Amino acid sequence: MGPIDREPAPHTVRARVAEAFRVEYARVVASVLRIVRDIDAAEEVVQEAFAQALDRWPADGIPDRPGAWILTTARRRALDRLRRARRADARADALVYETELAAMNDGPDVSEREDIPDDRLRLIFTCCHPALPADSRVALTLRLVGGLTTTEIARAFLVSEPTIAQRLVRAKRTICDRALPYEVPEGEELEARLPAALAVLYCSPTRTAGTGITHASSVASRYSSAPTVSRALVPTSFRRRSPRAMRVRTRGRQRTGPGSSTFI
Repeated sequence: MGPIDREPAPHTVRARVAEAFRVEYARVVASVLRIVRDIDAAEEVVQEAFAQALDRWPADGIPDRPGAWILTTARRRALDRLRRARRADARADALVYETELAAMNDGPDVSEREDIPDDRLRLIFTCCHPALPADSRVALTLRLVGGLTTTEIARAFLVSEPTIAQRLVRAKRTICDRALPYEVPEGEELEARLPAALAVLYCSPTRTAGTGITHASSVASRYSSAPTVSRALVPTSFRRRSPRAMRVRTRGRQRTGPGSSTFI
């Protein structure tokens, strides 16, 4: 499909990239993380994809499906990075894995968004793994699911940036050192871990255009419109009571006032 604007103004490009970031960041990170299996590498690849959009769209035009363009671009950059690493390693099992990944890269220039698996549930349950301290779960969820910067997270919780940075570093190190699985739990494990995951989501502030940090339930409400995520993350037994209960709880912990939307 062709672009919708062949010569977009710079502010239009920035606005469309910002909107794609707000809507698609978590899904792109989740998809790339499933390929590279390293959080820092996944974040770097995703940032490169958004930077490529800022570089390409002024000349090539804004795609009619910006989110799909960024998702496809990020996945291909991830596959390229992984192939380079695997070839440098040159182990037999790595080459087999590369062959399997090659099939993921077959397709049109921009894949249909619906054709790419939605891995956000994997991302959410990884961020909310019980092996991580509660404050680290929240910080990591805000970073990877909410797309907030370290500065924004620190401002939201009224702590210093180095404190948040250390929480993120420790969380990522724990995931790597303990080889925590990047998967959605099943059965009794899902039932046991679901309340903690919901609590983190409903207690996590996120960004809205032009206002910085917004109300606490917005990370969760963002995914209520994603059927694949909401149906799987919130089983029928939780749908009627959990969202309302968590929103009531978080409203009571939110400081409001003119020009202020800081969550405490």
